[in-house]
Amino acid sequence: MASQGLQYAQNVREQFPGSDRKVGWPKKFLTFSFAVFASVLTVYLGLAFGYEAFLKSSINKVDGELGSLSSQITDQQKKDLITLHSQMANIRDLLKNHTLTSQVFTLFEAITSQKVKYVAFNLSIPEREMSIEGFAATYEDLISQLVLLEQSPQIEKFSLEESEIQKDVVRFKVKVILAKNILQPETP
Repeated sequence: MASQGLQYAQNVREQFPGSDRKVGWPKKFLTFSFAVFASVLTVYLGLAFGYEAFLKSSINKVDGELGSLSSQITDQQKKDLITLHSQMANIRDLLKNHTLTSQVFTLFEAITSQKVKYVAFNLSIPEREMSIEGFAATYEDLISQLVLLEQSPQIEKFSLEESEIQKDVVRFKVKVILAKNILQPETP
């Protein structure tokens, strides 16, 4: 039993022979952390006291320049500028809600058969309704024109109101309902 008592009485270092090595990573980690903290603190203090002061002086300089420019503008010029701005806003609103009838003519130019001639247009913007009178060389040409109207996505519906042969040509009248977006300006 005496040998067991001696075993506990021995020095702890002797019991763990590989423990003589010193551990240096906590000291290195603490040094690295302190260096990072010091550099972050230095950057923060530089921004808080140096760059902020620079920005404030730049803002004050620009405010002074704006004040001097503002004093150069007369009261009449200010009133004229307000009037111009008001007029521009009114024109922008007017154009935004303005119907564009020129788009209708561009549409019909694109979907008209070469053997069809229009002689009268009557456009009712609120109803998006258009009454068209024209001449076609034959009934086959009139039918091909009606097929073009039917295939156009800008035309909601149409109806042939009347047709008759006059002087070897077909006179016709068509009522067309345009799509809702055709009369509105395109938004960018």
